[in-house]
Amino acid sequence: MWIVFSGAGISQESGIPTFEERPDLRDVLTLDVWEQEPPLVWQTVWEMHRAVEAAEPNQAHLAIATAQWFVVTQNIDGLHQRAGTRSGDVLELHGDLRYAHCPQCGDGSQLAFLARRGVPKCGCGAIYKPNVVLYQEPVTRWRYVANLLNQACGVLVVGTSLTVNPAAALPGMAERRGIPVHVINEKASTQVPEFITWQTGISSAAGEMSHKDPSS
Repeated sequence: MWIVFSGAGISQESGIPTFEERPDLRDVLTLDVWEQEPPLVWQTVWEMHRAVEAAEPNQAHLAIATAQWFVVTQNIDGLHQRAGTRSGDVLELHGDLRYAHCPQCGDGSQLAFLARRGVPKCGCGAIYKPNVVLYQEPVTRWRYVANLLNQACGVLVVGTSLTVNPAAALPGMAERRGIPVHVINEKASTQVPEFITWQTGISSAAGEMSHKDPSS
């Protein structure tokens, strides 16, 4: 199988800014800030959540979903799933913006069911924590990547500068196993569908049709 390794650049064309465009996020979404000022973290999370809700998957997301390739992503926006990639075929290394959990009792809730503003609290009285990996926290889901590469025949890297560890190590891990790596970091919505069609003969047209408004 092919594995897609995606970063913020694939969603940039959907209107979601990259972390390079929002350097302030690196100062807010940290474990230190969470422990000292959780309202500041939640203010930023709600801002990001609104941007994600307003975004739509682009042609790169749709082409990957149509090809049914497995996705390892650094993104927390859920656009791969919204494009049609099965949730079980997406490994979200840095968590997601769909859920929050209580660090005290373990209760979980979808962000859509919370107040969408302010600091949400669990019934036990503790503050919910967004289901994202903050800076200074370990990327625990990385341990699954090596097993995935053992099943891969190729890796398509899309929209990532490969500067954030441990994710930056993935292409090198693949190459050491003799797995071909193809990198697309510009015009993903055009180049990804073209690359997938060239590799598989599968056009993303069917995926595009399935996401059109039936009333149009």
